[in-house]
Amino acid sequence: MPGTGGSSHLGIDILGGMGKKDDRTLAIRQKANEARMREKKAEARRRALIQGGIILGVLVVVAAIVIAVVLGNRAAREVAIPENTATISVGETSDIPFQIAGTAVRVGSEEAPVTISLYEDFSCPHCKDYEAAVGQTLQELIAEGDVAVEYHPINVVSEYGIRAGSAAACVAAHEPESWTTAHASLFAVHDASTDAWNNEQFATFLNGQGIGGDELTECVESGRYANWIKQNTLEARDAGIASTPTLLINGERQEALLSPEQLRAAVGEIVS
Repeated sequence: MPGTGGSSHLGIDILGGMGKKDDRTLAIRQKANEARMREKKAEARRRALIQGGIILGVLVVVAAIVIAVVLGNRAAREVAIPENTATISVGETSDIPFQIAGTAVRVGSEEAPVTISLYEDFSCPHCKDYEAAVGQTLQELIAEGDVAVEYHPINVVSEYGIRAGSAAACVAAHEPESWTTAHASLFAVHDASTDAWNNEQFATFLNGQGIGGDELTECVESGRYANWIKQNTLEARDAGIASTPTLLINGERQEALLSPEQLRAAVGEIVS
């Protein structure tokens, strides 16, 4: 019996030791599991932060693109309107009133009994021919005091008309004394070789004509008044002007273009 009792005690000690070992093993495994869970959560947070950063970066880029497009569209829609009121010399006559009014460059006295309105496109071959035919006569009529001419630059043919029209508007706004020269020259120089001129080439051409200056050159190179030409074109179409050149005398549209002699006769009939 004592032997049996001794064996029973030993067995209890062994089982008790095994129970403690199992508890330690379980605790170690639990801590390891907890560590793995913490690592998984940390990794998940890292992935979320990385993904969030990527998404935020994409959103920032998209927002920047949207803002750029919106600002670009707004700039494209904005219309810079040239402004100037001055007096210039036409031929041998000085102190001729000069004004940019609405969609036109007006040259001549406010009291002139005859107003000739000319809708023209610098890229229009017929306009080029008409300027060559009557340009000098119009200047003479202006200088004589009986006529004011309103030049309406619009565009119906090629992009040359927009860029040249903008360049002419820059001259009107910054160097009106040179406007009649620029107006005639921009028609005369137009042909197949110059039709694709960019704004910088227009600035170079005008400088070669002795027409320039920092503000004027910057204006021409930027194409500042291109949208003004486009707006003028839309307004002209709304007013029923479907082609260029179109000639009006005191608001009455002429069925045909008048020659220099016919222009003088028409003016003489009104002022007599």
